[in-house]
Amino acid sequence: MLQSSASLLSRIVTNYPYTVILVVLALIASTVPYVKNLDIDSSADSMMLESDPDLEYYRNVHRHYGTDEFLVVGYKPHAEMLNEETLLLIDGLVKKFEKLERVESVTSITNIPLLMQPIRDEATGSIDYPNLLTPQVDIDKAIEELTTSSIYLDNLVNQSLGLTAIHIGFEKHQELWDLLEQKYVLLQKYDDGSITETEIAELDSVRTDIRIQRKLSNEHYRDVLISMRAELSSLSDTGQFYLAGAPLVNNDMKDFVQRDLATFGSAIAAIMIIVLFIFFRNPVWVFLALICAVLSVVLVSGVIGLMDYQLTVVSSNFVALLLIFSIALSIHVIIRYQEIQSLNPHATTKENTRTAVTQIITPCLYMVLTTVIAFFSLTVSDIRPVITFGHIMILGLICAFTLTFTVLPALITLFKPKPRNVQKDTSSVILARVLGLVLGYKTIAVTVLLGMFLFSLAGINQLTVENRFIDYFKKSTDIYQGLAVIDQELGGISPLEIILDATREEPAAEMGIDDEDDEFDDYLADLEDTQNDFTATSYWYNRIGIRKINKIHEYLEGLPEIGKVLSLSSIEEVMRMVNKGEELEDFHLSMIYSKVPEDVKQAMISPYVSDDGNQARILARVRDSDPNLVRNDLLNKIRSDISANFVRDNEQFTLTGISVLYNNVLQSLFRSQILTLGTVFACILVVLTFLFRSLKLALIGALPNMFTVLFVLGLIGMSGIPLDIMTITTAAITVGVGVDYAIHYIHRYKKECAKKSSNYEAIRTAQTTAGKALYFTSITIALGFVILVLSSFFPSIYFGMLTSIAMLISLFATFSVIPLLLETTAPASSHEELVRL
Repeated sequence: MLQSSASLLSRIVTNYPYTVILVVLALIASTVPYVKNLDIDSSADSMMLESDPDLEYYRNVHRHYGTDEFLVVGYKPHAEMLNEETLLLIDGLVKKFEKLERVESVTSITNIPLLMQPIRDEATGSIDYPNLLTPQVDIDKAIEELTTSSIYLDNLVNQSLGLTAIHIGFEKHQELWDLLEQKYVLLQKYDDGSITETEIAELDSVRTDIRIQRKLSNEHYRDVLISMRAELSSLSDTGQFYLAGAPLVNNDMKDFVQRDLATFGSAIAAIMIIVLFIFFRNPVWVFLALICAVLSVVLVSGVIGLMDYQLTVVSSNFVALLLIFSIALSIHVIIRYQEIQSLNPHATTKENTRTAVTQIITPCLYMVLTTVIAFFSLTVSDIRPVITFGHIMILGLICAFTLTFTVLPALITLFKPKPRNVQKDTSSVILARVLGLVLGYKTIAVTVLLGMFLFSLAGINQLTVENRFIDYFKKSTDIYQGLAVIDQELGGISPLEIILDATREEPAAEMGIDDEDDEFDDYLADLEDTQNDFTATSYWYNRIGIRKINKIHEYLEGLPEIGKVLSLSSIEEVMRMVNKGEELEDFHLSMIYSKVPEDVKQAMISPYVSDDGNQARILARVRDSDPNLVRNDLLNKIRSDISANFVRDNEQFTLTGISVLYNNVLQSLFRSQILTLGTVFACILVVLTFLFRSLKLALIGALPNMFTVLFVLGLIGMSGIPLDIMTITTAAITVGVGVDYAIHYIHRYKKECAKKSSNYEAIRTAQTTAGKALYFTSITIALGFVILVLSSFFPSIYFGMLTSIAMLISLFATFSVIPLLLETTAPASSHEELVRL
């Protein structure tokens, strides 16, 4: 059935080449206008798990506490930090930043209240607090407060007063938040099966609107960053400026990806052209090898633009991957055509093209099918961008296969390229010698393979799942330097929130309450009987409630991966300093809550306790630059320790924040990609068994693929490269590359065996014919993509390096594992023949 279909297709394509090419070009032209719809969304929200309950909780929390979208500007002035010129410069920046669109607040050392220097209005009794720009402020007292205050030190200034920070908070993007709320309501109905057809259509519409609003939000942050960088650049002679914050990371990641595509895209193409010309010695063959790949990229780009797929930093490398698979398909067709042409020099170009297409289409079809299985594993993820990436690659593989077996044969028919001089073909000689070395020195070959396998196992045991965005950039880049300085000297950059909830229901006596908890219950009861203010009605905003918070606060400060910690405990410590070091009683806390200016209360109390006082918030910042950070281990430790040591039966705690959400993304990716490899290989084994009609040959074909995947993962582990959002898809890519090699090699081996060739001759022919296409593909792709190591963006470096290594290791495994197994499992007569040869 397949052969007859291939024969019919080849006749149509070779008889009507112009028609085929015009139809394809017309199809591509109809999709080209939609290419402009493509855009890379690098926002944090685009990577979140849609079904993650932690994400829903995070949004509920931030309905009260506001958005955590902020930027930090670090400043190391050449002059003294607190001299008038420096303070006026900082204040000028504050005023300019306040005018930027959607900026909600700007906090710096020039506008924070100096709580140690209160100003009392004798007439009204009200208290106000000066700032550093207030006339006659005591600078010595200000220095003491800045360098000792738990809310200012390592938050707005470092200990030496050599570095200060300006915090820019942004208003909530209300349209986007409303759409996200609407989406989660619909997703809940989808999960419980109560969603209607109308609501499914509504969900699709909401997702489209979300992409539009995200794009607007990303453009807004881009404009803000451009304005801020221009302003800071104009002041570079006054000191060193640094930038940090999630909007900065998201914006610059997108810039680096786009810059690499523009900078290295042409370089990769040039290297591939040179390498292919060295192999083929004819510019026509080079053109034919590349044209289908280019057309496939354009067609797929137009189709995904038409389908309104949203690209992210994860799926943005679909172009490179599509080039890899398209070029591989084209080279297989070309090598088979050249072989047919050399065997039938008197046949017409049409006849040789038809023969080549008919013979090569089966292994290529199964190659595409097994690669689709590898990328289908991406679609079982809970992360929509990863699912989209899987869909794009499946679509791309189908398009690449279709164009390779329509456009390429049509162009060969039209161009009638000159045959390659087989007598001068040194590649076949090289491949035959490689085969002789592998089979002639089997002990050495097996030892090398075993050593690589053990290396792989050792490396896999060292794999870590982590996502430190600071590690995406080289140390020489401005963004790395800014993130590192602020992370190390100003308390970290990744928010981690601990939310404490409580009810006043007393636990049953038989559950056991220690003396302190018993005291707390009596204390709360006394408060309710004697007072009628916030201190009395709040579970947390009182003397003993803050004492309980302080225990968790101090625990978090003791963790090396945690930087700055802010909570009601911080505020109580500052107010105790104001009270000359004496412990605050509930009367003092009540007075503070009711008497301090509203802006001070909103900045210092409201972010850490709910309006009813029964929920407290501890805000910690994770040090992303800590080389020992393993986020999942850290979060599990915090959960375990708080649960065991710091909460009672009627108290609950929840970890939330960006650190938690990104960790959930990574763990989901790890489960969906790495832990499903066994299922992927099982499916591929079934396909190979069907193709080869032999379980033995299917196992032989699957083993080098497994070997390559294990080696690449082991290399990642040994190199200390964490599995993160960018690198964790390497497994699917490697499977897709490796299975191609095995299919073509063994398919040709079977074909030669069917001709009554001896086992060794069948292996040798497969090595020097199908192996030639694999050799050309591997070297071309590896040399082309290795240039990405010159990038300043580590995900691009890792992609180029791991892709090149995967190609070469797949080639090595194919040329060693498969011949060894085919020769080892052959009849005894074949062994005798090999010895004789």
